[in-house]
Amino acid sequence: MLSPAELRERMSYDPETGIFVWLQCGRPQRIGTKVGSLNDKGYLCTQFVTRAGGNRQFKMHRLAWLYMMDSWPEIEVDHINLDKADNRWRNLRSVSRSENMCNRNTFANNTSGQKGVNYHIRRRAWAARIQRGGKRISLGYFEEKDAAIQAYRAAVDKYHGSYANPN
Repeated sequence: MLSPAELRERMSYDPETGIFVWLQCGRPQRIGTKVGSLNDKGYLCTQFVTRAGGNRQFKMHRLAWLYMMDSWPEIEVDHINLDKADNRWRNLRSVSRSENMCNRNTFANNTSGQKGVNYHIRRRAWAARIQRGGKRISLGYFEEKDAAIQAYRAAVDKYHGSYANPN
């Protein structure tokens, strides 16, 4: 596994910009250039051979955590503003899996335009629900979409607190 010392020998990290720069690597022409490229999920990643051996791929936000905290994150690292490529230190926080799931965008297949709200055809009403601790909680059925949205947003504040992303 990569150690904080080995990381600092190979790269420098600017916590204000979230940018890593190569200090040393296998190709001399790369020294002084930005580290990382976007993967298919939108995260900045890099790949290199560690002293322990083996070619490894690393997500840059996890390297930022290692660089700043001198240890690998025990759980997940969340991008507060939802931009997976924004690795500024003030945009990263340690969270549980459940907390990380609270801070998500609306799914692409969402038809209401609002997380936690959908139209229930049989009841001919807008349904609001939220997930907490792996369980789905029904917040009720509403004639008006706005009422369902308000119920969901109130529940987000109650159940998810500072990890909430109501949109």
